[in-house]
Amino acid sequence: MPVEGYPVRVYNIEKTFDGGITKAIKNISFGLDFGECFALLGVSGAGKSTLFKCMTGEIFPTAGELSLCGFDVTSPESFKQARKHLGYCPQFDCIFEGLTVMEHMVVYSSIKGIKK
Repeated sequence: MPVEGYPVRVYNIEKTFDGGITKAIKNISFGLDFGECFALLGVSGAGKSTLFKCMTGEIFPTAGELSLCGFDVTSPESFKQARKHLGYCPQFDCIFEGLTVMEHMVVYSSIKGIKK
C-alpha cells in the first residue's frame, strides 16, 4: 500500500525487544487522511499497543518510518511538532461516566488547545 502523501504515515514499522529476539511488530504500513477514524484490531499480543506507543513517541520503532503531518515521530525534536497534531486515548479507562462522545471530544481537544 502506498503511504506517500498521507498526514499520518506508517511505513515498514518493526519493533523488536530482547536484542531482536522478540518481534512485537513486523513490517506494518498504512496511511491515514485527515478526518479518518482509525481502529487497530488484533488478537492479544499482536502488537497493537506497541504500535500506538511507537506512534505517540513513548517508545521508538526498531526500523521503518513514522510521520505525522510531515514530522518524523522517531526524532525527539520533530516529535514535539508532531505531537501538536496527535490525540490518543490509551488503553486505561480515560472515559468519564455520564459524558457523551461529543463531550469527551470537547474535553480532550481543549486539553490539546484545539478550538471549536
